[in-house]
Amino acid sequence: MRCLALFTGGLDSQIAVRLMQRQGIEVVGFCYYSLFSHPLLISGASEAARRLQIELRFEPNYSLPSSIIWPRLGFAEGMAPCLDCRSQMVARMREKLAYLGAAFLISGEVVGQRPSSLRSCDLETIAYHGKADDLLLRPLSAKLLPPTKPEVEGWVDRNLLFDWHGKARKEQLKLAREWELTEPKGHLAGCALLEPTYAARLARMLKINSHPHAHLYMTLKVGRHLWRGEQAHLVVAKNAAEGDHLERLHHHMPGAVLVRPGNFRGPVALVTGKIDDATIADAANVVAQFSKDILSHQSRLELVGWGSNSVLLTKVPERGSREFRGFTE
Repeated sequence: MRCLALFTGGLDSQIAVRLMQRQGIEVVGFCYYSLFSHPLLISGASEAARRLQIELRFEPNYSLPSSIIWPRLGFAEGMAPCLDCRSQMVARMREKLAYLGAAFLISGEVVGQRPSSLRSCDLETIAYHGKADDLLLRPLSAKLLPPTKPEVEGWVDRNLLFDWHGKARKEQLKLAREWELTEPKGHLAGCALLEPTYAARLARMLKINSHPHAHLYMTLKVGRHLWRGEQAHLVVAKNAAEGDHLERLHHHMPGAVLVRPGNFRGPVALVTGKIDDATIADAANVVAQFSKDILSHQSRLELVGWGSNSVLLTKVPERGSREFRGFTE
């Protein structure tokens, strides 16, 4: 007997896998990632899969950005369409059952633990829209939910499953010690869409561009963000590493303008949206506010992706001043 598992490498998904293994069921894990996944998701999931000795397959979740623009099942928290996202992952896994010779699906979901509380009705919604129906088993909360086909058919002994609920993780931690399971160091399966700062930036960005380029989402993770009404968006790097990140993103973003110091010390910035000469002038003023060693009528900003290749700074900003003119934080 074989099953397919939604697998992030966290304790919940590890325990769900181990519960199946203890009943003699082979597990193949699927780890879905997107632009919003934690950077250590893949490495952490790989480490956990090696410890459990299961095959692990990685797949991108390309459909998630469209769910943010128009979430069929609403937002769970922040800008996170959790129910849509999990339904999409389940549906993709469901399609692979026959191909991989598997009989059912499992996940490490716990009733009442995740955003939107993941009530039992939410779990049923995920199974329904994921076209899995009674083939999706949640071993950690199974005794709180209606019996699934694997339990009814006797493929899985329901008596050996759990009735966990809520956000407390005492049971997980206790069992992890007994079974010698650990979460990979620094591993987080979290989604950027649940982070208040990221979600607020994303909401404002969508007012400027309702169908943003994929790389625009990646600008929201770094820098200082300023807005020109609902017309333009300016990201100012806070350090050299962020500046390098913005330069790499700019190569893939037609229409964006990169602003960087030419002959003085200052941050790299990226301008997107509806851009005109006034926008560029105000963006140059913002960069100057965070720069050093500016000399009036001598210091220049390089413009990459704009008609003129540079702009001459004619005013030295006062130290500590933050007069952003057309942009606001």
